[in-house]
Amino acid sequence: MLNQLQNSPLFETKSLVGLEAVFSVSGQPIFHFIGVHRKGEQLEIADATEGLKTLKELTAALPAKHPLALVVTGKGIIHRHFEQGRELTDVQIIGQSLPQAKAADFYVQRFYSGTVLFASIIRKSTLDKLLQDLLQTGYRVIDVTLGGFNLMAVKSLLAPEATLLEVNGHRLYIEEEHLQRYDTKGEQPPQAVQLGEETIPALNMLSFAAAFETIFGSLSKEMIGHPSIEKSKTEELHKKLFEFGRWGILSVFFAALLVNYFLFDHYAQAQQELQATVAVHKQEIDQVTRMKEQLADRKQLVETIGITRQSRTAFYADQLAQTLPKTLVLTQMAINPMAGKMKAKEKVQFYQEQIVVSGQTDKGGALNDWIADLKKASWVEDIQLADYRQDKKTGLSDFRIKLTVR
Repeated sequence: MLNQLQNSPLFETKSLVGLEAVFSVSGQPIFHFIGVHRKGEQLEIADATEGLKTLKELTAALPAKHPLALVVTGKGIIHRHFEQGRELTDVQIIGQSLPQAKAADFYVQRFYSGTVLFASIIRKSTLDKLLQDLLQTGYRVIDVTLGGFNLMAVKSLLAPEATLLEVNGHRLYIEEEHLQRYDTKGEQPPQAVQLGEETIPALNMLSFAAAFETIFGSLSKEMIGHPSIEKSKTEELHKKLFEFGRWGILSVFFAALLVNYFLFDHYAQAQQELQATVAVHKQEIDQVTRMKEQLADRKQLVETIGITRQSRTAFYADQLAQTLPKTLVLTQMAINPMAGKMKAKEKVQFYQEQIVVSGQTDKGGALNDWIADLKKASWVEDIQLADYRQDKKTGLSDFRIKLTVR
């Protein structure tokens, strides 16, 4: 239930701070942060500071007012990529990356790009201490990212056509909108970036990307399962629920006053208007008669096409929406579609117990996974991919799926 509320537009994050913690050779983090505020589909920069060397300097510059999207970079983080690596367990990933290490001592965060799995590894003691220090200072961390993968979320803003994106030493090699390789060996000096009317300071790009991705959620990544993160997310949701409830109660009282006013005015005139309408428009009686005849005809049509049987239309639509991956966009859905075109003087026929879904995607794998999940659903009798066409210019694929329901 909480996850559903967190994804609701009513409770979406409006103000957020992107915070980058860069671990140096000494093991001490240096902090860069940037505050953003969402207005519709745009972000406004509220504040930006870089190069804070201690937690004391951070707390002096950044009050614990808004939730944090934390990105951890620098020494002590290992990044690996695996072709077709979705089936690998954390133990296998650590075993291939650090053969002598104990898997229980490390966190593994996964990023998916097409068929490629990127895994970022960090010691639990390192991340736990950082999160504990931030929590004790009063900060609420609702998202953690290891490395510069959040830059993929803002690639379209920085360099839409680039095959190599280099920011503050982080290099992302991109092919057909998919990340193919990532390293931290870049040598270009940091540069400020102009996004519309906003200027992002040179060392704040990763913290901005972290805030952007947390708000708009465009990456396929797995969250690090740390209790303090889940606690902060829950507290943030409860705070929004309280604010929403407070304004909701005031709105109800105000609405009640308006309703009382309009009802009083309405019923003061209703009887006079009704009597005048009946007297002046006698022809409406004939119209009612015709409408009754049309209603009888339509009732017969409804009984013919089977709508009087128990309908599960809302259930099917809800199930499809709940399981739909973010990378798929539905353009059309027909439940019990019409069999052929309508012809004069012929009864309209429909395909019973069938659903036809059309849409677009830029990730064929996600479509296959969705079809596989639907096949397992108890309410699905059969499913077929009726059509699949890819536009090589846009990279988008149009698809059409036929389902037979139980």
